Formats: sequence, structure tokens, C-alpha cells
Amino acid sequence: MTPNRSQNKKQAQVSKIALKQSEAGCSPRTPTPETRVLGIIAFLLLLGLATATYQRNRIWQNGITLWEDAVNKSPKRAESYAQLAAAHELAGNTNMAISYYQASINVNPNMTGVHNNLGIIYRNLGLFDKAIEQHLAALELDPADAQVHNNVANDYLGKGQVELSIEHYRAALNLKPDFVEAHYNLGMAYEAKGATNDAIESYRAVLRFSPGNIYAEQKLEAMQHLKTDIK
Repeated sequence: MTPNRSQNKKQAQVSKIALKQSEAGCSPRTPTPETRVLGIIAFLLLLGLATATYQRNRIWQNGITLWEDAVNKSPKRAESYAQLAAAHELAGNTNMAISYYQASINVNPNMTGVHNNLGIIYRNLGLFDKAIEQHLAALELDPADAQVHNNVANDYLGKGQVELSIEHYRAALNLKPDFVEAHYNLGMAYEAKGATNDAIESYRAVLRFSPGNIYAEQKLEAMQHLKTDIK
């Protein structure tokens, strides 16, 4: 393709600029030894920063790796063991979660949340006595924790100790009257006891605080049918 006039004009301008730079002594300089050293130092610094960033990204890649690193760096921090346990629990590594929750308790036995979480794991495994032990330990540390009262009540209900479960559900509701889960669970405890009217009242309480709750509606309908059949 033949160059047009504008292209020739641009080439002429470029030639003039190059000529002026040559006349002004703007030719490339040969790097001095000092310049080379500074360049090497800058490269190594950048390489070190890049390596550190890469390693830090690997550490933060997932919760387990992060908290394993924290435990290794600070083996006397109970919170790090607890966080590592929670990460394993989330990943479905139940045995590892139990191990690290217990390690956290060994370092600091006064963490309510750790006892509570460990108790829930034990209950999910059907180990009700161990679950009760952990939840009662949590209540010793914080007797006003409605959630823990609800949890230990669940343990007792799972073990078949209905009266003790009712006692703790009521304690939870005294502390938190709008605790929907505790009202519902109390209804199930009353069902297990055969106290139909009390169960109905508990499910009605669920609907007061959680209108349209389908589970409470189904339970309430079943209890009302049962009451009618008894009559």
C-alpha cells in the first residue's frame, strides 16, 4: 500500500525529533556499576514482597489453614483453638472439631461458647451425657444464657428426661419470652409428657411471636385433633 501524505508528514516529524535528540546528546547511557546494584536490590525487594504476599494468600486460603497457622504461632491462645475447631466443624471434620474445642478448654476452661458448641456436637452424635456435661459447664459460667438453657433442655429431651427438659425450656423463656425456638421445643416436651393442653399453648405462643410458622401450625392442628379425639 502506498503511504499517504499524512503518513509521510508524521515520518518527517519523527525524523526531526530523533535528529534533535541526537544533537542534544540524548543517546542511551551505559549503566554504571552503582546503577546495576540498585536495580538488583530493587528486584530482590520486589521478589521478597511477592513471595510474602503469595505465602500470606496461601495462609488465608481457607479457615482451617488460617487458624492452624494462628495455633502454631500462638499455642497458648484458646480463641485460636476454638476458631480452628469451628472451621473443622464447618468442613464436616467432627473428630478434629472435638479435639480442638477440647484443646481450647484445656487452655481456658471459662469460654461459654466453646462448651456450648462442643455440647451441640456431642448431642448430634447421640452422646447426651457428654452434651449435658458441656452445656451445664456453660451455664455455670453464664446462668443467664437463654440459648444454652434451650440447648441443655434439648439434651435432656433427647435422653428422655422430659421433666428436666421442661425445666430448662421454661428457664430459657423466663430469660427471653419471645424465644420462638424454646416455645416450640417446650411444646414438643409437653407432647412427650402427654400434656396436650400445655403443648397447644406452647405452639400458640410460637404463632404469636412468629405468625404463619408452618411447623407450629401443623403441630397445633395435630394437637387440637388429638384433643378432640380424646373427648
